[in-house]
Amino acid sequence: MKRIFISCFFTLFFAFGQTFSQEEGEQIVLKSSDVKTFINAFPQIKTDLERLDIKYDNDNYDFTIPEAAEMLNKVNSIVTKHGYTDYTDFLVKTAAIAITYSSIRINRESANAQPEFEEAIKDIESNPNYTAEQKEQMVAMLKQSSQTLSTMSKDMADPRNVAVVTPFVNELETVFDED
Repeated sequence: MKRIFISCFFTLFFAFGQTFSQEEGEQIVLKSSDVKTFINAFPQIKTDLERLDIKYDNDNYDFTIPEAAEMLNKVNSIVTKHGYTDYTDFLVKTAAIAITYSSIRINRESANAQPEFEEAIKDIESNPNYTAEQKEQMVAMLKQSSQTLSTMSKDMADPRNVAVVTPFVNELETVFDED
């Protein structure tokens, strides 16, 4: 099982690299059907992948090309029965959905945290125990943190994907927060 996850890690790393190394116009753009397929299929895919019981005798995680090919065939078989063309297709779409979902959540949480940032700034400014310089530095750090969070959440995901994924946020929350 450890080998599956190691191999999956490298495949996921490659898929993320492919997703983020493409030119702006070539990035994966999700469709509603991609998100629906993910929501419906992911719990079973996860279960099926966990059921794979590939045993290896070597604790160094070396495996032969035929063993790796066998494992990849098994994994491909699992994801293709759920509508994906292969494991890479599954990983790239899953990564785009997860990144977009995270971006939406961070953006919402950032907006909800704004009153707390403002309250913290008022507390700092009214605190007689801080010097004017300390207050200025602390307020600047809070404002920078708020701005960074907001910018990060907006820059994480393609706006086209945000538009596609947003209607599914509650369903995705159930899928991602299941553990």
